[in-house]
Amino acid sequence: GGSSGSGRLVDDVRGLVASGLRLDLTVVCGKNAAVQQKLEPLTMGRAGRCEVRVLGYTDHIPELMRGADLLLTKA
Repeated sequence: GGSSGSGRLVDDVRGLVASGLRLDLTVVCGKNAAVQQKLEPLTMGRAGRCEVRVLGYTDHIPELMRGADLLLTKA
């Protein structure tokens, strides 16, 4: 979501969770606490077949990117 957690992040994550795909999602909301709060309920147990981890601002983006099989970012 970038440092401001902007865009359609909430809708996109909810869509991925609803897809029924087996996914492990790490969602970085940046400094946008409102977006992070909206996504937190998805972290409770497994949301369908998805494992969801929601982070606020972090300096660990390079490590997260190296460990990813797929990245969805804004341009």
